[in-house]
Amino acid sequence: MSKQIIVRNGARKELFRILANEVRLDILACLGGGEKNVSTIMKELGLGQTLVSHNLRKLVKVGFINARKEGNFRFYSLNKEFSGPFYILITAMDGHLRHKPKKK
Repeated sequence: MSKQIIVRNGARKELFRILANEVRLDILACLGGGEKNVSTIMKELGLGQTLVSHNLRKLVKVGFINARKEGNFRFYSLNKEFSGPFYILITAMDGHLRHKPKKK
């Protein structure tokens, strides 16, 4: 079941504050490849468990990602209804910034 997102006064500011964090952007990009657990995200991004878990909680809270529990593990995936447009924007910006010519 997907989370219903309601954007109220001030909520837009919170959404963009969430997206202003590079770790969260990296996590969203990582999850673009499909559902993953914390250990996999940690390995792929080279980050510690506390940092990854903290940012995953924030992303779940605002509805950018979904979480499901399977045994002792939690698996995370993009909430396509909400984060899809943001994911497209993030990956487009990431590609543009990586291929930007260096200034002389």
